[in-house]
Amino acid sequence: MKKIQNSAALFFIAGVFVIGIISILGIWDVFGTDVINKSFQTIGLLAVVSIVAMVAGKFVDSSASADAEPVNPIFNTVRHMSITLLIISVVVLALLGVMAIWEVLSSDVIQKAIASIAVVAFTSFVTVITCLDRENHKLLQKKDGTTRSGGTFFFYFLILGWAIWAFLSSLLNAGNW
Repeated sequence: MKKIQNSAALFFIAGVFVIGIISILGIWDVFGTDVINKSFQTIGLLAVVSIVAMVAGKFVDSSASADAEPVNPIFNTVRHMSITLLIISVVVLALLGVMAIWEVLSSDVIQKAIASIAVVAFTSFVTVITCLDRENHKLLQKKDGTTRSGGTFFFYFLILGWAIWAFLSSLLNAGNW
């Protein structure tokens, strides 16, 4: 069962990464606004599916020992790559935003940079939480060693996703792109 869950998690992470790239390309006018909305909705749906899969996996593996099977090291690597990509992306996008503020680039670049940062941050958040779950990381456990409930993460995903969606759709509806 753990191999199936790991394969599903890797497939999910790849899907979120691809949809994140499509979202960012839509923000930068490579695709139309319809593609942006659909890719945001897809990332949100994938986040909800991820939470359901994580919670369901906890019920299946609840009787098994956490140490029964070694943790796949690819999730640690993916998590570190995601955080590194987040840092690099935020720095580059912030530089573009600063250049737009100082009128070196057009004024709409600042809004596109901020929207891109939001997409990269949410995509990285979903990826890191999925990797931490697959690693049975201590950040996802209570002080007594038991795993936190899926409801907590579902709430965080919903709030963060709603905030990003509201922000980006307000930019789209204001006609700033």
